Amino acid sequence: MNISAKGYKPKVLIACEYSGVVRAEFEKRGWDATSCDLLPTDKTGKHYQGNVEDILYNDWDLIIAHPPCTYFTNSGVCWLHKDESRWAKLDDAARFFNLFLDHPKCKYIAIENPIPHKYAIERIKNRKYTQTVQPWQFGHPESKRTCFWLRGLPLLAETNNVKSVFEKLPKKEAQRLHYLPPSKDRWKIRSTTFKGIAEAMASQWGGYVESELAKQKVLNLQRVVCCALCNQELEEYEIKTCRQMWATEPEMICETCWNRIQNEGYKNVMP
Repeated sequence: MNISAKGYKPKVLIACEYSGVVRAEFEKRGWDATSCDLLPTDKTGKHYQGNVEDILYNDWDLIIAHPPCTYFTNSGVCWLHKDESRWAKLDDAARFFNLFLDHPKCKYIAIENPIPHKYAIERIKNRKYTQTVQPWQFGHPESKRTCFWLRGLPLLAETNNVKSVFEKLPKKEAQRLHYLPPSKDRWKIRSTTFKGIAEAMASQWGGYVESELAKQKVLNLQRVVCCALCNQELEEYEIKTCRQMWATEPEMICETCWNRIQNEGYKNVMP
């Protein structure tokens, strides 16, 4: 059996995402998911191309934001002391980052960025990240430490720890993103969310927000029963009694498949 939402579809904004990777995982879960970026999306789906501030204050149940990290990341802090113009750009980046941290309406927010330097932390009111994760905690034997600032959400739990595999890889494989050769798409590749992390976001944060909305009676969560043979969703009046057709657990089957079994025999109907 699957558990899915009936009626109201929760709304999530994936801010500063052109890849559609995170948006796609929420779409699979049945959410009304919108990504937004100045660039067009790489993946077909609901995408707003433009300034996220145009839609930021719509009625979102969840916001996941990936604000630009160029002037925030600790790895680039030395450039602040080599190029005076970067201080003003850092201030603007902090203003943008704070739009998500200080959102006045949305209760559930996650903001993703690399490790920030101390000047960035100062400009976001000394609010340190809530947790850090690595791709190898989610099935990808690679390293890219990522920070999350969370509001109203639980910590993201690892789903598939492959650190032992990661540690045995040659450095250029384990640090693949760091060793990417120069190219016009290098920055895009480096900024794309790992699929395993995107799946965890949708499963864990999406599931958490669904349960919270259900408590508020905004969302009605119901068990959806699907036929074990044709996978069609069943209404209560269509469900045949559990049949011990398998060696493991009894499964629900629809009236049509049950009649086929009676007429054609079980072995001829089984996929």
